[in-house]
Amino acid sequence: MNSGSKGPPILTIFDTPAGGKWFAIVGAVIPIALFVFLSIVNPAYISHFFSDDVRAMGLPNLGFVILLSVLSFVLLRRCSSIIGSGSRLRGTILATVVMALIVFPAALLVLLGPAALILLGADF
Repeated sequence: MNSGSKGPPILTIFDTPAGGKWFAIVGAVIPIALFVFLSIVNPAYISHFFSDDVRAMGLPNLGFVILLSVLSFVLLRRCSSIIGSGSRLRGTILATVVMALIVFPAALLVLLGPAALILLGADF
């Protein structure tokens, strides 16, 4: 018989303070890990962040991704402390909102940023 905790799996992550900390770390590292992965797999695509004709927009884009990653870490840590204080539903909803409004757009900026920069730098 399984004697684990009952309830949604997302809540079992926050059963300990270390679980909430690791959830915040993973959420913040996703866009950066995606950038590193794409740099290894397709360096020509990622190099558009640094090309001469769109560098003025590519580097601030990367800076914004880093800012969003740091902000997501801080907010997810706060969500885990809210869950730890006993307000599980409120903390889980806030963590979901942070993932949807901060982490997901940061990952999209890494994935689609070079494509947008290619279009901005193209001569029609």
